[in-house]
Amino acid sequence: MLMPVPCAGQQCPFNGPMTDIDTQTAQLSAILDRRLAIKGPAFADQIRRAVRLLPRHLRPQAQLVQQAVDLGGQPRALRQLDEARVARACEELSVYFEGLDLAQMRRTRILSVLAAIVFNLLVVFTALVVFLRVYGYI
Repeated sequence: MLMPVPCAGQQCPFNGPMTDIDTQTAQLSAILDRRLAIKGPAFADQIRRAVRLLPRHLRPQAQLVQQAVDLGGQPRALRQLDEARVARACEELSVYFEGLDLAQMRRTRILSVLAAIVFNLLVVFTALVVFLRVYGYI
């Protein structure tokens, strides 16, 4: 499910040796880019946009991963986080994002907007008929 990242365990040209958290967030970033077309210059921007797609029970996991990314350049501060918990959060997020169907989400959004428009038209039409009835035009 998670794809290998080219500089995992090696000297990465961006910011030194890559840690497991960097590898997992790079894979999560690739999933967001590939499956949901959420692009951004940094993982922080991608996860900020993707949080609105998450159910409430997964939002703390996204915040935990974001916190781990923020602390990524500081090895002492990174030790404060439970690496297993961060890995589990990355896995849960990647499983959720892999399971999303972008086309189904688009159809649902369009149907919701159409349903709201039809409901509003029905209310306006009903109010118009009541108005005409009360004032004796019908």
